[in-house]
Order: sequence, then structure tokens, then C-alpha cells
Amino acid sequence: MEISKDEAPNKTLIFEEMINLYSFFPNNKDFETKNIQISDEHNFSLIFHNFLLYLREIDKNFTEYIHKTNIKKDCYDIQLRSLILINNKSYDKELVNYIRQFWINQDDYNIYHTYMFLILADIYLNKNGDKFSEYDKNILYWTILFHDLGKHMNMNTIIKEKIKRGCRDKTHPFKSIIIFLNLAFENNLFYFPNDNYKNEILNFYKNEFITSIYKSWKLEKFKKSKLYNISFEYIDIFEKFFCKIKEQEKNEWIYDICILIIFHQSLPNNDDKMNQPLLEEKYIKIFFTKRLIELMRVIMIYDSASHCLFEGGKWTFQINKHVDELVKLFD
Repeated sequence: MEISKDEAPNKTLIFEEMINLYSFFPNNKDFETKNIQISDEHNFSLIFHNFLLYLREIDKNFTEYIHKTNIKKDCYDIQLRSLILINNKSYDKELVNYIRQFWINQDDYNIYHTYMFLILADIYLNKNGDKFSEYDKNILYWTILFHDLGKHMNMNTIIKEKIKRGCRDKTHPFKSIIIFLNLAFENNLFYFPNDNYKNEILNFYKNEFITSIYKSWKLEKFKKSKLYNISFEYIDIFEKFFCKIKEQEKNEWIYDICILIIFHQSLPNNDDKMNQPLLEEKYIKIFFTKRLIELMRVIMIYDSASHCLFEGGKWTFQINKHVDELVKLFD
């Protein structure tokens, strides 16, 4: 099933219509955005240029497809999923080249979710350009692409988990941060002023940080089965490693992405379906700033919205309510 490249009719685009209908909006408070020049090797829009162009056409092309076929709204999700997954192999070459097996091994649901997450966040960011610098947009794009890459990957070398596709994977933020950092090292995204600093970071990462991540798994009962969940038993080691990254100002963008990935399931989100464990307030104040909390608000809103774009729900209100309380920690 081919998506047309013609111009869409002069109608409201479907995604924008759903965003407005269900108020999928982060209620971002004013914050001091960072406005630092982005180097080419760190620039998401350059590295994944063709992929991003493709994403920005999907709303227009899907809207045109809907108006041509008169498909009912309750079939939107399945039709969109089909269209994206049929076409994505032609447009994800940049992702395959950069992320390699960690993208190739993604299941279809996670690919679809990542696409939708990026599309929705991109729509919001481009309509609110005065709130977000290009630097902060870049942080968000990297975070969204990598936030779930560890989902359903059996990576833990200590516990030997056997997570099955289709099951809930509560450890995925910890695995995703390992994937991001591995690729950051391999693709020379870090700035190392000298060999001593480089060796110190790499040794700590390989010998302490990764070990502490994998030793953090806790087996818990979930419904009728037992699944592993994250814990913050070794958070002092996390803190030491992230502080080491921040010692170099040129690596702060990597620090920001790391914090947004590893804790994207660790802040309060929904009273009825609250994530556990939550990061304690004292650590929120250590790892976050008001700016990072507001970037996380975007992550949490559109992570949720990408799962229920055509259905709505109470997640947006709940997330905004809880993030508003977190912002007060930095006033």
C-alpha cells in the first residue's frame, strides 16, 4: 500500500486534529532554555536528515489517504501502523547505519511507537519554536529515538533475563541508556580533552556503571507472572558517573540525554497507573534542573500520546499536574 506524495487536501491534518481534540499539549512553564551552537556530528537533523524529512510528510500523506479512502476513525490506528511499517524500510537507512543491530532487532510495535513519538513531538516543537532552542530540540530528538531501544532486549550479563516480546519490560530505560552510551563512545560523540580523562570515563563506565545498572534488576510479581523491574540501589554510582560526564561543558548535552532516557519512567505520571519505583525528590534535585524537568514534560506527554493518539485519555492532564509539582522544587 503506497503513500501518495501528492499535496494533501486543504483540510486539517489528522495528527494535528487529534492533538487538538484530546489536548495532547505539555503545559510548559517558562524556563531558561540553552542556546548553544550544535556541531554537525551532534546534530540530529543532519545525521538523520532524510529520515526526519520522511517523518514530517507522514501526517500530510496519511490525511490524504484517509480522505481518499473514507476510512472510519476506529480503523485509523491499524491503517497508519500498516502504512508506516510497509514504508519504513525505505526510509530508515540512516537509523540502520547509525544504530545497527539495535535498530534492526526492534519489534514492529516499538518501531511504530518511536516514529509516532518523534512525529508528535516534532509537530509540537515546530509550533512552539519560541519556547525551545534548536539546542534543546536536538536533545529531545536524540532522547526520543533512543528512549526505548532496550525494550525486549536480553542484555543483562549478570541476571540473564529472558524477556519476551509482547511482555511488559520495566527495565528498558536502564538498557536504553547503555545502548545510547555505547553508541556515543563508538561514534566519538564525547569530548575528551586528554587521554587521562578519556580513560577515566571509559574505565568507570565499563567496570562500575554498567555493572551497577545490571545489578539493579529486581524480580517482582506482575499480574500472574514475575518480571524484572529497575531499582535505585546503586544510584550513588549513577550520580558519580553522570557528574563525571558533566565535568566537561562540551559533554553536557550527553548528560541531558542520559538523564532523560534513564529516568523517563521514574517520575510521577498517573495516579491510577503510577510507575514504581519513583525517583526520590532529593535525587530529582540532584539530576534535574527546571529546564530538564520541562524537557521531560515533553517526553512524558508524547510518549503517552503516541500510544493513544486516536483514543484520548487522562494521561496528559495527570502528567502535567505531576510535573507542575516537580517544577516547584526548582523555584
